[in-house]
Formats: sequence, structure tokens, C-alpha cells
Amino acid sequence: MKTTGRFREFIRGCCISSPLALFILVPCASSAAPGLEFEAGAGGAVADSLAPMLSARLGLAWKNFVPSLRVLSVVGATPQYVPGGRYGIDGKGYQGTAFFGELRLRAEVSERCRLFLALGAGVGKLSGSSAGLEEDYPTEGRTSHYEQVSIGVQYLVSKRFSLSLEVGINNWNGLTFRRPAYSSNAGEIYERNGALQGGIFLLSGVFAPGPS
Repeated sequence: MKTTGRFREFIRGCCISSPLALFILVPCASSAAPGLEFEAGAGGAVADSLAPMLSARLGLAWKNFVPSLRVLSVVGATPQYVPGGRYGIDGKGYQGTAFFGELRLRAEVSERCRLFLALGAGVGKLSGSSAGLEEDYPTEGRTSHYEQVSIGVQYLVSKRFSLSLEVGINNWNGLTFRRPAYSSNAGEIYERNGALQGGIFLLSGVFAPGPS
């Protein structure tokens, strides 16, 4: 729907001189053009075993919320059966990759410090994890839905660069649990479409380029 010139003049007058400005300035300010925000970080992910994790995010930043696209990769080893290992499992492997949309809600607590809550959902594939018990050994992971919730703090080093510390929980889905080779019923599938919950911690650098 197009906005006429008279209507634009009416809104401008209300924002500048009318008592209604108290109610209109907030939506006027929130409609300001967002800034581009890029984040890259490294940390760890745990689901019984601990593994390194890499993350990258690209978003559009308003003052209090940032919709983003994010990729996360857990780059641990592949769990393997080793006689004499814990429950027959050794290597403490954990691998997986997820691509998802994220909505970050944030609030300023000081001139340089922000707190945020991030809600994410998308697709992911868990390649493997040694969950510690024979009955919890996901050997097959399919591309399926993925969810993540995290909280964190962001410290502004400068107008364009900040550091972010984040902790949270994630949920991998689409797993087929098959009894491992050392089980009495080796190869038997005892659960389809299973899930595995884990935790994450991440230290990132956030770059917000200014206008060209």
C-alpha cells in the first residue's frame, strides 16, 4: 500500500510537535534501518563427550533484536568400539553440523555491555556421539530438525567490534539407535527418530561494519 504525501506530512508533524510524539517516536525509531552483523567463534560442545565447536552467524541488527542465519559444526572424533574401553566405546567422539535461523533478543545493561537470549531452529545432522552407555549409542544420524537455546553477554570493545560469551543447550533429532557390534543383539534397531540433547559454550567476535 502506497503512502500519500499528505499522510507522510501528518506523521512527521505528529512525531515532531504533537503530544502524540511520546507514543509515535518509539515505533519511528524501531523502524530505522538495521545494521549488518557478522559473528565467528569457537568453543566446545558436550553430549557426554566434549568436542571442539565452530560457529558463524550473519544477521540484521536492530537495537533490541537480531534475526540471523547461523551455521554450527561440532568437529570431534568418530566414536569407535575398542575392547576394554568404557562400555566397549573409546575415542569419546562427537560430530555434527547444523544450519538454522536464530532470533537474538538483547538488552543493554551499560554503555558497553549487553545481555542476550538466542532462540534457534533449523536443520542438523548428528554424525556420531559416544553417549556413554551401550543403550545410548547413536550410530546413524539423518538430516532432521534441530533446536538451540542460549544466553550470553556481549561486550562492546569499540563501535564496530565486540566480544560475545554464550552458553546454551541444543537438541539433535533424526537418530536411529542400533545395538553396537559388541552387543548380544548386534545390529538390532531399538529406536528410530531418536534425539540427543547436549550443551554448548562459545566465545565469539562480532563485527558490525559501519556505513560505506
